[in-house]
Amino acid sequence: MEFSENICSIIERRKSSRTYKMKEIDEDILKKIKLIIDLDYASPFNSEYSIKMISTLELNNLNDQKLGSYGIIKGAHQFLIGIAKKQTKFSFENFGYVFENVILKLTEIGLGTCWIGGAKLREKFAQYLPLDNGEYIPAISPVGYAQEARISEKLIRMIIGAKKRKSWNKLFFEGNFNTFLDKNKSGNYTLPLEMVRLAPSAVNWQPWRVLKEIGKNIYHFYVIQTSDNIGRSYNNMRLLDIGIAICHFNLSVQSLKLTGKWKFMATSLEFGKDLVYKISWIDSNEV
Repeated sequence: MEFSENICSIIERRKSSRTYKMKEIDEDILKKIKLIIDLDYASPFNSEYSIKMISTLELNNLNDQKLGSYGIIKGAHQFLIGIAKKQTKFSFENFGYVFENVILKLTEIGLGTCWIGGAKLREKFAQYLPLDNGEYIPAISPVGYAQEARISEKLIRMIIGAKKRKSWNKLFFEGNFNTFLDKNKSGNYTLPLEMVRLAPSAVNWQPWRVLKEIGKNIYHFYVIQTSDNIGRSYNNMRLLDIGIAICHFNLSVQSLKLTGKWKFMATSLEFGKDLVYKISWIDSNEV
């Protein structure tokens, strides 16, 4: 998928929109949305998915009057619903990668979106979709014309630190996870890594870590997965997050015309009980 605007500018501009204008989306824009969600997005995780768009106005006429304004979302009539195969390996990571492509493309054409992974809302929308056995909804997003944030939305953004991001030396390492990566050693990959740092995540946790091999443009991507009762409930959302981060990296690499490949490496790359290895980027000069 090609972007007509610089992808880094889109990433920097994009934010979660929770308040929308009470206005129907123009017919020509609806057609563009349909084209965007119907594109075949190649992902290094290669799992099956589909994206559907539904109107809560049509659904509300049937039986649920609160669907379109559930929780923190106000005014949205159109929602994008992601569907994945439950038993497919990497299905969450794959959907995070694919859906962020869609989100960024919608940002480019001036629409507001908001990643939602909450189980209650996903279950509510699932009532209206004909899901096959084993299929499930990993995430959804409203889509429409964003308007100025409400006080409640501003409070939410302040609580989760929506504008804040972890510093470079908390996310990127070289050789081992005790040595942070010096920006001067990341060369052409400084910008892609910065776009990873700016990626959105559930409650702004940024659960990804990237390990560069010493003296090589080989980057290993990890995600934090926890076993405690509270943290475990967020593990699937963290898998979406690592997919989003890898999407940012890959789109930035493409925009810079850097060449290489994604590869699943040996399990010896595992590090620590909470850091789980996912995938590696190998620059073409290292092959």
